[in-house]
Amino acid sequence: MKNKIIAIFSVMAAVCVISVLMFLGAGCEGSGGDSSDSGYMTIYPQNHIMGDETKIMMSAKGAVPPISCSVESSIGRVEDLDVNDISFSYIAVKGSGYNVITVVDSQGASTSAKIFQYDLDIEIVSYVDLTEKDVMRLQAVGGFPPFTWSISEPSLAYLSAVPNDTSVIYATTSSTGGEGALDVTVTDVYGATVSIPLVVTQADGEE
Repeated sequence: MKNKIIAIFSVMAAVCVISVLMFLGAGCEGSGGDSSDSGYMTIYPQNHIMGDETKIMMSAKGAVPPISCSVESSIGRVEDLDVNDISFSYIAVKGSGYNVITVVDSQGASTSAKIFQYDLDIEIVSYVDLTEKDVMRLQAVGGFPPFTWSISEPSLAYLSAVPNDTSVIYATTSSTGGEGALDVTVTDVYGATVSIPLVVTQADGEE
């Protein structure tokens, strides 16, 4: 049977009580430093690609308030922080690239998350229906090269890199008779990742 494709803080050490009060009053801005990762605290969303967004809501799940936080780069800042809560807003200020947000809770535990201030997507450039297998060219749109491509079910299909790593050739594996869902994923140099879902099915009545 022939396969067919159905085209997805750091902790700032306080020297005196006044320094502590000034830091808490300043909110969540500043550069991060060294701190240990927490096994019970996670920032959501993780590795968020903002695209055209300029503001997103974030939270430190599992954190014990009050919390404090910092950003690594001036391309973005944190606002709307209630130190007795675990939520805050991230604002994209300027430029494109990635930022690292680090949160520290009252127990001294810390955790970080990346925010990507640009868009990344996978686009279907072309589709060719061949005799033995179907071939689809996929291309990364946005993001920063070099790119790394992967496929979740290599038994159903495979990827073949082309000279420009912004795109790959996706093709169903011929003569296997396999069918099912899979994801093709692309990751850029900064770690931004996006996937596209595809489904391989058998065409009834075709050899």
